[in-house]
Amino acid sequence: MSMSRRDFVALAEAIQYARGHAMASTNVEAELAGVMASAEYVANACKAANSNFKRERWFDYIMGKCGKNGGAR
Repeated sequence: MSMSRRDFVALAEAIQYARGHAMASTNVEAELAGVMASAEYVANACKAANSNFKRERWFDYIMGKCGKNGGAR
């Protein structure tokens, strides 16, 4: 079974949550580095699971640059 858009959105939202907590940390830089390293790993797994996975758009959603379907927020 391949991963769906719904799966990708759920993973991105989990990373957004972790990113938000990292931003509130006393060691923001280290925490963010860990979160983003994990996001890179997850993105690689998503691409392997579904060749239609849009890596750049997924990261844009995590960073709050677009909505979950790639459009404006």
